[in-house]
Amino acid sequence: ILIHQTMFNAGIQYNAKHQSLIRINLNLYFA
Repeated sequence: ILIHQTMFNAGIQYNAKHQSLIRINLNLYFA
């Protein structure tokens, strides 16, 4: 259970970072 929770948290952090990069790219594209 602990390993699964760690993977789940890592997935959330990865998604948040990925969305931030996409947002930056869109801001540069539409600037």
